Amino acid sequence: TVYPNPVTQGNVNIMFQDIAQGNYLLRLFNNVGQVLYSKEIAHPGGNVLQTINFGKQFANGCYFIEIRNTSTGKKTVKSVIFENQ
Repeated sequence: TVYPNPVTQGNVNIMFQDIAQGNYLLRLFNNVGQVLYSKEIAHPGGNVLQTINFGKQFANGCYFIEIRNTSTGKKTVKSVIFENQ
């Protein structure tokens, strides 16, 4: 789960729910596929909330957050709207 959506204060919360323990790569893409942000996360398993502060470094618009298990390659992609003021 990714919230809030739209993002208005620069903080994005990512809830890992019933996700297997492992290393994950979180990436933020713009609408042309450019990677704007990348972070490795060592997830202990179960339910964990990760908060990322993007500040106001990105223009208003639609972006995509990809979370990929680095061992299995399984990934989830969520769209998120930035509405910084």
